[in-house]
Amino acid sequence: MKDDGTEYWEYVLLYCDDALVISHRSEGALRNEIDSCFPLKPGSIGPPKIYLGNKVSKVTMENGVEAWAFSSGQYVQSAVSNVEITLGKGN
Repeated sequence: MKDDGTEYWEYVLLYCDDALVISHRSEGALRNEIDSCFPLKPGSIGPPKIYLGNKVSKVTMENGVEAWAFSSGQYVQSAVSNVEITLGKGN
């Protein structure tokens, strides 16, 4: 629940060593809840830049609403590079 009493959903996305928290209290959730089970690296808490190999950026939509967007370009480049390296080793 937000400070003003509004109900909303919080999301915690965990995959191996990647964590993404969508909440009005995301830093608190990471420090007080996640870190108690999975120690976090010092300085690792902040606005997301990359999650699961995808670039993450904050965007403002035409109606003025701010949202987070994922771009898979970096992930695809890395995947292609891995395939090229693997195929090169087979020759």
